[in-house]
Amino acid sequence: MILKLTAALLGVGCMAAIDPNNIKTAWAPLIIGLFGIGGVLFPNQIIVTIITPDDLLATVTSLTFVVRGVSQAVALTLLQNRLAAEVRARAVNIVAVPAIRAGVTSVPAISLMISSLTAVPFKEYVPAALPQVMRNPAAYEALRAATAELFGKSFPLLYYIGLAFGIAGCIASILVGDMSKYMDEHVAVKMH
Repeated sequence: MILKLTAALLGVGCMAAIDPNNIKTAWAPLIIGLFGIGGVLFPNQIIVTIITPDDLLATVTSLTFVVRGVSQAVALTLLQNRLAAEVRARAVNIVAVPAIRAGVTSVPAISLMISSLTAVPFKEYVPAALPQVMRNPAAYEALRAATAELFGKSFPLLYYIGLAFGIAGCIASILVGDMSKYMDEHVAVKMH
């Protein structure tokens, strides 16, 4: 499990170094990270199942799914809030000038665009919410490039947060210790 956590940690850490303008730089870290994460989820479930007393097996299995769901909700909330804060902090320096050149002169419209782009893709949001930008292809492309730069500079923080959780997971997996004493031929329920 330590090796899988290390792979996940390596993959997530390398995501911070990808080039946002070249999707090919994301594939290797993404695949390594996903293999690592997949190799962590299943062994955790197996370990919990092995060490649980027979009469609590269903309860503990249900609890592991609940803990996983709550953990994912907390992580998603944390990462979404950090992404939104990072995007807002950088938006004025990166997106304001291209937005004004594209004909978006209202500060509330620019602010709404920036906050909306954390949930809606640029190519869907702009035609619907900012039709004036669509009239000028050069301005549209400049604004698209600026928002890509904005998100490219904002995302590494999320990967660094992932590294912190990965390091905590590596330490926890080291503390689990040897599970061989629990590995026997015992079966909780015999199916006929």
